Amino acid sequence: MVLHHIGIVVDSLAEATPLFELWMGARRVGGVVEDEVQGARVQLFAMRNGDTILEVLEPMRGRRFHQAGDYHLCFTVPDLDTEMKRLHALGTIVTRPPARAGMYENRRLAFLATSSGQLLELLEEERVPV
Repeated sequence: MVLHHIGIVVDSLAEATPLFELWMGARRVGGVVEDEVQGARVQLFAMRNGDTILEVLEPMRGRRFHQAGDYHLCFTVPDLDTEMKRLHALGTIVTRPPARAGMYENRRLAFLATSSGQLLELLEEERVPV
């Protein structure tokens, strides 16, 4: 597993963007995307080091799924089904079953929660055609 991004829930992208741009020195990557899979408006930010991506999520109207300040860690995995089985054996539960993520080249993703309450997102690696 490789860390892909850190997701952070905010009440308002408009109000949160200056925090990431001015205070943290992050730059926007692309524009705001309405992600139906997550039920959120999403803006990606790249941190100064270029290696860290923040996925800032504002719940879509009527789709309150987490509280502002909640976060998740997203990891890329070679095979989503295999990794979900491995993590389930370690005590995680699926909170959102596999779905296609238009925001990430239509790759499959799933959300899991650990027994101690951390939220994990697994994003299947892009497969190169043979």
